[in-house]
Amino acid sequence: MRSAPKTSTDPRRSVRNPVSTLNVAFRYHRRGRLDDAEYLYRQVLSENAEEPSALYGLALIASGKGDTQAALEHLDGAILAAPRVARLHNTRGLILDEARRSDEAIASYRRAICIDPQFSDAYVNLAVALMGHGTFDQAAEYARRAISMNPRDALARNTLGYALQTLGCLDEAAEAYRHAVLIDPCYAEAYNHLGVTLNALRRYDEALECYDRAIELDNDYAEARWNRSLVLLLTGRYQEGWADYNYRRHKDIGLVLCGREYPGRCWRGEPLGGKTLMVHYEQGLGDSIQFVRYVPMLQGAGAAVLLEVQESLVGLLRHLPVGSVIGSDCKSLCRNDLHVSLLDLPGLFGTTADNIPATVPYIHADPVKVAYWRNRLLGPRLKVGIVWSGDVRYARNSVRSCRLTDLACLCRIPNVALYSLQKGPSADDLAQQCGSTGVVDLGGELRDLSDTAAVIANLDLLISVDTCVLHLAGAMARPAWGLLCAEPAWQWMLDRPDSPWYPTVRLFRQKQPHDWSDVLEQVRGALAETVSNRTRPTAPVAIHG
Repeated sequence: MRSAPKTSTDPRRSVRNPVSTLNVAFRYHRRGRLDDAEYLYRQVLSENAEEPSALYGLALIASGKGDTQAALEHLDGAILAAPRVARLHNTRGLILDEARRSDEAIASYRRAICIDPQFSDAYVNLAVALMGHGTFDQAAEYARRAISMNPRDALARNTLGYALQTLGCLDEAAEAYRHAVLIDPCYAEAYNHLGVTLNALRRYDEALECYDRAIELDNDYAEARWNRSLVLLLTGRYQEGWADYNYRRHKDIGLVLCGREYPGRCWRGEPLGGKTLMVHYEQGLGDSIQFVRYVPMLQGAGAAVLLEVQESLVGLLRHLPVGSVIGSDCKSLCRNDLHVSLLDLPGLFGTTADNIPATVPYIHADPVKVAYWRNRLLGPRLKVGIVWSGDVRYARNSVRSCRLTDLACLCRIPNVALYSLQKGPSADDLAQQCGSTGVVDLGGELRDLSDTAAVIANLDLLISVDTCVLHLAGAMARPAWGLLCAEPAWQWMLDRPDSPWYPTVRLFRQKQPHDWSDVLEQVRGALAETVSNRTRPTAPVAIHG
């Protein structure tokens, strides 16, 4: 009995039937044998240069290699040959999205939907692309359409959740994410997004459970670890939070950190005796002000400390007992053995909620500048500084900031002199009020934070949203009231009216996101009471004879 001839596994062997060749190419493609698949696709095209399936296969291979131009050329050829195949337009959109050509991607997705109104994948991809354009309401609508066609589409549920979360529909977003993980219990991204939503709803224990599940599914999931660290730190569980806080440097997080390369090794807590240590800033001005308190501890551990901070802090921090204070624009770096970020120091020193180094003041104003502003800020009224907005470049600035008009209730309190320390574009709000507020504008005279510190030293009180100026007043041990949004930065912790980092700071917290009315009503009452206590005459002392 004759045995059947064996099939060759060499893709270079000519297969005369183009259909058979394509089938073999598809099989190789699915198995990851991309070179063999590409050879066969090209063999098919040598006989029929317009074969759309072969062109589509080459497009996918080129895209996987990062060759966007070649991928689009192959796809455009396939679309020219088969213009009514929705999948080709959808894939073209995906490749354009990857190349950050979102307008063209959106057009391709819309074309795919026009050809096939029941193509649910195209609806999901269009929703994702629209979110990149900031049109989250439309994105939610397209995600809902995809779900109506395929209720078991976990990606569509996750996409709907993200759109709703951004729109502030947190309960609906959480429901969408829960559906996603019910459909796909291994969907780490949906667990992470659910955690973010629950965090916004102040359901912190549930949020931590979601982050833990996401990390269990993907141990290297940087975003979930970073989010978990923020909840742990916010709730005062510092010892647990510091390890995951290191994930802030991961490329997937997207934080803008100080990216300079420093000589020497990164300090990881080893003995410092006789070593020169470069301590450098990393994030915002407020972070630098808060964590520069650790510099004396480094010197106590035997290090010779060099401090690099943002330019606007150099004049303020020159008094610190360090080898030198340099700004971020300094072109030449000093010689050092080790380097470390300011924001690594709390974890390296094992900081917990019970041992925060809160000895204040640790920042002092320039005596000459203090004397200048003392002569400028004369008068019997209670001198109160106000700041209503942080750096507009910060992504969450609109959440943490209020408006000048929100502070209008403070202007009506007798015996109070209000001074604006506001800097940046938000300082224009005062000019737009045409002097009707009665607030004296000092912002234009404050060249850097050393000037701001001198003004704060002469104020009776600072009232500020979460800005570097609030941190500065706390570091100087000056009386300050902080106005905090419903989702505060982790440094301010939860619910408490005080700060273990800054003993002289009193905190007023939003009850509802974006609503400052309750906070300002409390502040107005507290300020009126402060003025009343200050002006109330003391009872005469009885003289017994």
